[in-house]
Amino acid sequence: MQHPVDPSTYDYSDPFGSMAGRSYAHTGSDYIVAYGEVYSVADAIVYHTGWNDGNGNYICCYLPGHDWDGVEGGAYIAYLHLSSINVNEGDSVKQGQKIGVSGNTGSNSRGPHLHVTLSNSDLAYLGLGAKVDPFAYIQARLGFPVPPKPVEPPKPTPVPPTPAGPPTPVKLTPAQQRQAIAKQRQYLKDARTNLANERRLGSRKDERKMAKYREQIARAQTRIKNIRRNGY
Repeated sequence: MQHPVDPSTYDYSDPFGSMAGRSYAHTGSDYIVAYGEVYSVADAIVYHTGWNDGNGNYICCYLPGHDWDGVEGGAYIAYLHLSSINVNEGDSVKQGQKIGVSGNTGSNSRGPHLHVTLSNSDLAYLGLGAKVDPFAYIQARLGFPVPPKPVEPPKPTPVPPTPAGPPTPVKLTPAQQRQAIAKQRQYLKDARTNLANERRLGSRKDERKMAKYREQIARAQTRIKNIRRNGY
């Protein structure tokens, strides 16, 4: 493995797990580098790329064959706050290959730097999953050979399909339309009668009842228009 940028730029003042004025522990390691080239720490498969409001432009890669905290099966590494991305989802990249340029994107960034998160989750770019100290992890494996055979990353959990919208109403036959209109006209007549009777009460009239009758009138009128226009 190798560091994604010059390791001398590592920010020792804000290490992994540090609070440093946050309401949560630091989820990764920072390298104070202004708009420098970012290199893949190992042979990897680009799993996600995109934008996040807090973390800006990001790249999340799967590291096949690398153990995660002593457990074999691969790990995920995320590079955050990039100014540009030079790879696409699904790309296979080699250790030392340029994948982007560090930057100052995202509301969580307070100046140009590279933030790296290492976890066992493909949502590492959101700081999720069980995390380890990326700087220490890489430092302990500097120069380790990468597996000669690429391993496919696990398939992401499928997203449930969006529920279908409401069914299209069935058009009524002409006879059914006449019956429906007649029924709505009766509703309309009853509501108008009730409204007129309530008005005759003068100061004793109930405004809530009058509002209800007006709503019934409007609903019946709209229903009649829809039946005539659309057939349902």
